[in-house]
Amino acid sequence: MHNTSPTIVILDGKITAMQQNLAGITSKLSKVQELEIKHKPHLVLISETFRKDTFSVKFKQYYVVNKNCSNQPGGGLAILIHKSLQYSMLQLPNLQTIEVIGISVSKENNGQKEMLDFVSIYIPNGHQCNEDELDQLIADNNSLIISGDFNAKHGLWETDCQHPNRSGRAVFSLLEKEEKIMLATLPNLGTRQCPNSLKLSTIDLAFMSLHLAATAEFTDLYSSPLRDPETGQLTTDLDEKARILAQQYDHTDKNSQDNPTNEQHIARMMDTPELNGLNSPITERRLRDGMSNLKSNAMGQDMVHNMMLKNLSNENKSHLLHLLNSMLQTA
Repeated sequence: MHNTSPTIVILDGKITAMQQNLAGITSKLSKVQELEIKHKPHLVLISETFRKDTFSVKFKQYYVVNKNCSNQPGGGLAILIHKSLQYSMLQLPNLQTIEVIGISVSKENNGQKEMLDFVSIYIPNGHQCNEDELDQLIADNNSLIISGDFNAKHGLWETDCQHPNRSGRAVFSLLEKEEKIMLATLPNLGTRQCPNSLKLSTIDLAFMSLHLAATAEFTDLYSSPLRDPETGQLTTDLDEKARILAQQYDHTDKNSQDNPTNEQHIARMMDTPELNGLNSPITERRLRDGMSNLKSNAMGQDMVHNMMLKNLSNENKSHLLHLLNSMLQTA
């Protein structure tokens, strides 16, 4: 399973904290940097960096604290702190079934400084989580935000979950008995997607002290809720969101038919051996003009940056031109 998108918490409209499960920070550095530039969070709580003790990484606008994995596959945690914040490290217990790293940052509240504790967490095995260790993390702490990959399955935050795992039961029990904290994660947020079944699940969570949760906004950057104009209700269901957007932007006449004359003309031009705008090969000049007009800095799923394309050698540009024309002829 892999993470689909980062989640974000806004505390009292002043501090923005982003939670991201990377499943390997080395290959996702550009993704983290893109999110920083776009959303400018004060804090980024990262789980599953997959890095060993010899690894370190730097960001221009952020301090980095990390807890790398030393003797097991996977795991590893990091917190990015914007350089405008003052922070100190939290002294957390050494736990057996949970990886944690935490910091304390200062925040202005009615002219007084308030210390907020942020803990990034990773539970490697959702079937082996120790509830007592979760209890230790919140003991005697009145301003706490814990966020990360709990690998926790439970019907409280995933309504179609019929079989809670040990981590899910431990988190649920903690929320039931502790009155000073509450779950901040939206139900059915869908933080993970199975690459085989494509089914979404919610196993990355955040919970926090009650007075912080009262003013916090918690959402998924790529799956924030939409309001249905027909019912007035918010929904995070992907199918429902697709339906709402389709209705909102589809202004075509539902009864209109394709013009048969135009359709015949398009089909004839595509099949004719004579060169025309629909079937003529891409020339070197067209490729050069197109590459010179590339503006976006975002990478697609192939992780190829437009700057890389612009700086291709002439030989590689010829290979690219051959590839594009082959696709045009065989598609």
